[in-house]
Amino acid sequence: MLYLNQTLDELEELRLAHTLSYIKYGEVQDFPAKEGSRRAGGVPAERPQVRVRPIWFQLPRIPTGPGRICWLKGRGDRHYAPTLASDILIPDNFLFSAPPDSMSVPESFAAVANLSWTNLMAEVYGRRGGGDGVLHTYIRELSQIPLVDPTLFTRTQAEDLVALFSSVASRPALSTDEELRQPDRQALDSWAMKYMFGDNAEAAGRTVERALRDLVMERTRRTVSGREQQQKAVRRTGFDPAPLAARVLMDCGVHPKLDDFLPEYLGPLMEVQVPAHTDAPAKLGDSLIDQSHVLVGGEALITHLDEGHAAAVVAVLTASPKFTGVMQVPLDESAAREIVNQWSRRWRQWKQETEQAIKEVLPKATQAQRRVMVARELEERVGLLPRTLLVE
Repeated sequence: MLYLNQTLDELEELRLAHTLSYIKYGEVQDFPAKEGSRRAGGVPAERPQVRVRPIWFQLPRIPTGPGRICWLKGRGDRHYAPTLASDILIPDNFLFSAPPDSMSVPESFAAVANLSWTNLMAEVYGRRGGGDGVLHTYIRELSQIPLVDPTLFTRTQAEDLVALFSSVASRPALSTDEELRQPDRQALDSWAMKYMFGDNAEAAGRTVERALRDLVMERTRRTVSGREQQQKAVRRTGFDPAPLAARVLMDCGVHPKLDDFLPEYLGPLMEVQVPAHTDAPAKLGDSLIDQSHVLVGGEALITHLDEGHAAAVVAVLTASPKFTGVMQVPLDESAAREIVNQWSRRWRQWKQETEQAIKEVLPKATQAQRRVMVARELEERVGLLPRTLLVE
């Protein structure tokens, strides 16, 4: 594509002979339309949509600086607004926006456009049409979306938001359900929720995630395409635990980890190296031979710790069975015991609430197997070992 901002005189001053020759070619060469084609034929410079321009080969200037984003006119099960590098142009089957000139960090505009809050508003104000499951977001719909105003950010706020967004922007966009489970996405949205809702950020974030997931799921399942009809037939004869597992996870949150309780401890820390190991349950040894040993799958993994610090390692491996590497625990053994006790109480509470939530969505005795399927799905989503939760 040739994109020009200069006039003929300016091009001649620049001595761009090949460009001038190409323009002249467009003024005289006839391109007859093929029979049955919807495209207009004729000489390009004389076509109606071109003749109305002050300079026939020149398009209006458009912003080409940093921070621009591209809005998709049709959305499936993925929400994203691609960022445009400087001087990159896009065809007219996309829409684009440039950040306001007053912004000190223009890239924060792209971060705002990719928040889950913005995606939820696109679901609310977008247009569903044709039963094909596609969400249409054209100019009319986009103009109604209540965006977070990036011009109100301080420079520090804008830089913090851009730093969080950079991780999300550097990887492929995922389906909404999968995207909402990514740590970098959760960190980005958490910042936005705190900015918008303050002390109510956690509850607001959960509401936004649940609403976005449900709206996308409801919309994409209404498609009338042949492939979707086949998928619906499969759903009628089978059971998919993923939606219920996602809902339970939204209601109960992710499981607690030992690191959640460390910030409250102000004393010195020690490092413990956790070597590679099999994916198996971790526990403390309880015999005279292996007392205070960390056992994984019945095999000794760490043998040199006292009981309080060994219990901390077991807690970490219970919540994150694949963890290897260096972990930190309080140097004082009694402090390590207290943090493990705090984690244990919260762990038992989370398990009880999660298992109760599964039973509430599938309460019948005949649904026992489905409850187990939801539990296994939830375990996989949060990285727990199978059979950590409900066993019937």
